[in-house]
This record gives sequence, structure tokens and C-alpha cells, in this order.
Amino acid sequence: ADAAMHLGSIYFEGLGGERNLTKAFAAFTKAAGAGRVSAMLTLADFHLKGHGVPVDFAKAEEWLRRAQAKAGGDNGL
Repeated sequence: ADAAMHLGSIYFEGLGGERNLTKAFAAFTKAAGAGRVSAMLTLADFHLKGHGVPVDFAKAEEWLRRAQAKAGGDNGL
């Protein structure tokens, strides 16, 4: 999950090459699938701001809820 998160950040920022939001989204999705809460929050942000995907508030909310559940419920998320 750490490697996928790092790779997603590289693609998102365009470090070492061009920015690639599609690859960034895929990497963050992989990290989220492995249980990385920060990746889930990042995916929510992608959907809120339309980073490489259409703006979709329902999907953003879904990722926020998954992050909250994974992080342990009501902890300020």
C-alpha cells in the first residue's frame, strides 16, 4: 500500500515526467483497496474536485465513509 500511495503521488504531482491523473487514480485506488485511509481520502478529493474523473459527490461521500469506517468510526473524519 505504501508503494502504491507513493506512486500515486508521483503521478499526481508529475515528478520525473508529465502529470498523469489516470495513473494516479489507479495507484490510489490500489492503495485504498489495501486499506490505506489516506488513499481513501485522496480518492474522495479526486471525486470532489474532478481530478481526472467527473465530479461525483456520491462517490466522494462513499470514500469518506470508507475512510471513517477503516479509521475506527467517529474520529473527526
